[in-house]
Amino acid sequence: MTRLLREIDNDDFDGFVHRMYHDNCAEREGMNMPLYTFDEYLTKNETYLIEKWDDRHRYKPRSL
Repeated sequence: MTRLLREIDNDDFDGFVHRMYHDNCAEREGMNMPLYTFDEYLTKNETYLIEKWDDRHRYKPRSL
């Protein structure tokens, strides 16, 4: 795991990354594509994972 991902030391983030990995495996398997190892997936998708996590957990004001 890269230094940037380690800095987000959070069990919720870890669970999120593992769910995304399993979703990716199912998607790739459905298209008969080779599966990545977990480490390959992290390396190839680090920025995407952090951005998705940030989008889901950033403070969003409630509408009135």
